[in-house]
Amino acid sequence: MSIHDLVNQLYQQTEQMLRVSLENDEFIEQLESLQLKRSEIRNQIDLYKEINHMNGWPNEVESVLRECMKMELRLSKELQLQKEQLLVQINKVGAAKKARQVYNADNSLEYGAFIDSSK
Repeated sequence: MSIHDLVNQLYQQTEQMLRVSLENDEFIEQLESLQLKRSEIRNQIDLYKEINHMNGWPNEVESVLRECMKMELRLSKELQLQKEQLLVQINKVGAAKKARQVYNADNSLEYGAFIDSSK
């Protein structure tokens, strides 16, 4: 397999990672599977470079690798934004739970008296 084929596979895997929907229930499993495949491809690329005693990459290979890095950064930013949004929601739930505990009926009196103001 040529270095061009390996780099193109890496590019395709990275694109697929960007297409995985964050709203999908199997998001984590899909992302992990794609990351595993990308890791294997990167290992093959490193091995190819080592076997062929390469010091650098041809321009077209380097260009594709840079695009992969840009996509990875974009995915990282999207995941970070999703994480921050989820943390805000979790904090809101926590605040609502505290408020519910403060005003809960557990603090009401168990015994009371009815006072009839008409008498």
